Amino acid sequence: MTNGKLLASDQNNPHDDCTFYGEGSRPRDPRRTTNYHFVEHVLSMDTTFPENHGKWRALTAGLEDTLFYATIIVWETATAFFCWWGAYNGFRNLKSASTNFQQAKSPAIIGLTLSLLQWFVAFLSIGGEWFLMWQSKIWNGQDAAFRMFACIGIILILLVLPDAELPASDKS
Repeated sequence: MTNGKLLASDQNNPHDDCTFYGEGSRPRDPRRTTNYHFVEHVLSMDTTFPENHGKWRALTAGLEDTLFYATIIVWETATAFFCWWGAYNGFRNLKSASTNFQQAKSPAIIGLTLSLLQWFVAFLSIGGEWFLMWQSKIWNGQDAAFRMFACIGIILILLVLPDAELPASDKS
């Protein structure tokens, strides 16, 4: 891509679907963003092993991948909402009593738990195992999903650790 224009050499790239044709323009087809393309290929199982006996699980109608994609977006939006709410509460109660600060973390804990569930259930279990994403050399997102799961899990563990009460001189 050069100066916002798609080059002929980019047209066969499976990851070019989110490129733009100039400043302020829209993607060619909103359903064909790279992430949508990823979901579509995982659900259709079109790059799994050729003699795969699990291909009966494939969803190829078109509506299912749009529903899966929309569900992921709604799930991620809910996760972001709870995490931002928890961050706001945390900053607002940063110098409060330990019990107040601990309670202020609750929305963030909910958000991170939702995120862990998404990466583990939706991507690692459903995508990776049910739709056999691990068999694809092109559309295998299990490593990235595991990295996200591990990072979010570590953050969640650190967040739920109890906080000690601040000395009186530090509360000013």
